Amino acid sequence: MLHPPFSDDTDPEDLETAFRQSWAIAIKTCDVLTAEHFPLEDGRDRWFVAYQIRVADFTFNVFVKYYPHRKPQVEIICS
Repeated sequence: MLHPPFSDDTDPEDLETAFRQSWAIAIKTCDVLTAEHFPLEDGRDRWFVAYQIRVADFTFNVFVKYYPHRKPQVEIICS
């Protein structure tokens, strides 16, 4: 993930934008809604990331759990 350098002059909105962009995937109609860190008890990272994908007249909310030690878990909901 890419993050801008931190300093007293860094705008929190810029940090949030950079963080969200770091989770972006290469689909034009896909937006990152949120990314939350939930560390595992053994100290390994786990991330819960929500995406929204628009295809024709449909909107899909995609929820992904990323783990360092296994394949991501994906749940897709059409709204």
